[in-house]
Amino acid sequence: AGTGDPAATLRRSATLAEGLGTLPVVWQARALIGALLGTDSEEGARSLAAARNAVLTIAGDLPPDLRDEWLDRPNVSALLEG
Repeated sequence: AGTGDPAATLRRSATLAEGLGTLPVVWQARALIGALLGTDSEEGARSLAAARNAVLTIAGDLPPDLRDEWLDRPNVSALLEG
């Protein structure tokens, strides 16, 4: 977007993805915002919580064998442990 502000670009991406209901994009954008801003900031903590919620919603829609595989992915399990 040319703003030079990665958090602003990620916010726009997350907002658009949420509006479209595309959880596979939402969780990644929100997780990146959280990582960029850190949990010391309110926005960072909220973004990480939103990312975790999206990941768990995706898991809830999967059959049990795929759910376990999804939750065991390194990027997903790191988000849930954090």
